[in-house]
Amino acid sequence: MNFYIFNSNNKSRTLIFFFFICLLICFYFADIAISVYESKRTTSEYYIDVLSSRAEHMRKRFPAPTKVDVIFIGSSRTRYHVDTEFLTKKGVTSYNLSLVSHNPLSYPSMVDSATEMTPKTIALELNVPWLYGNFERRIPTPGALDILAQIKCGLPLATVGHFSLGYLEQLSLISRYAVTLCEKSKAYLNTIIFGYMPKPIKEQKGNSATHAKKVNIVKLSNGDGVLRGSDLDEQDIANIHIKDLSHIRKKNIEFFNYIISMAQKKGIKVFVYLAASIQTPKDFDLKLIQKEIHAPVINLVHAVPATPEYWADEGHLNSRGRKIYSAKLLDKLNTLTNTGSL
Repeated sequence: MNFYIFNSNNKSRTLIFFFFICLLICFYFADIAISVYESKRTTSEYYIDVLSSRAEHMRKRFPAPTKVDVIFIGSSRTRYHVDTEFLTKKGVTSYNLSLVSHNPLSYPSMVDSATEMTPKTIALELNVPWLYGNFERRIPTPGALDILAQIKCGLPLATVGHFSLGYLEQLSLISRYAVTLCEKSKAYLNTIIFGYMPKPIKEQKGNSATHAKKVNIVKLSNGDGVLRGSDLDEQDIANIHIKDLSHIRKKNIEFFNYIISMAQKKGIKVFVYLAASIQTPKDFDLKLIQKEIHAPVINLVHAVPATPEYWADEGHLNSRGRKIYSAKLLDKLNTLTNTGSL
């Protein structure tokens, strides 16, 4: 009798085990199906804000044998600050491979996608305070390469653990579907509220929305984004906290140089551009950063005046500030090229 119960329990355990294995397999193939769906839905005019879709969008906008001069990699400070349509018209064929809410900890996967296009140059955004902060920050949809890079560079175990959890989360059927559904919903709402542009937009003169205390987000089909208007006034600017940049962190420098080396090892040139920031003190140690970073560094931190006319919020430029920033970026890029630094 006891032997029968023992066997029965074993059978139940086996059935439960196989049930969970089948469930995992179903989730795995559903995840693949959603990835394929994301890829199929991505065209030269449409994408969602995950790296796989952005990379596919880049490939479709620049099919072989078309060559890209510069691929920009960064966060929302690249998405909304760099006007690749303007740069391309000026003779620098560019693509904006940036992901909102990301930071250098997720750059390895982005650099890997960029190098597949064999561009002449990869441009890496660097927000100066990042070099002085800690790593305890999770980002959306980290990749396996990001986690491996962190392990190779000896980052704190807590950081690697955070990223590993984020990586597992993005494999979830519900998580990936939610991202896809959210992006589809936002794209639809953009057509109603913000006027989603099937082609890159051109700024209109005399935009009176700058001081309207409202920001409209416009997603462009070339991979860029634009923030229209401003949530700031002069008092908001005056109250912005300037960050204390006392001690640069060695591990941050090492990790960023590792990212640079990923492209350089494949024969691709790299330059670093310092993101525009009101929160960065004007007397930050630029020479130290230029000395420590293993690539040419373009300083654009205070390239745009700190007024509501040019800033959508305390961290991002609006459409007017974007024009100034992109023009100064082009000037400094040309200087690097003409002096043989790049």
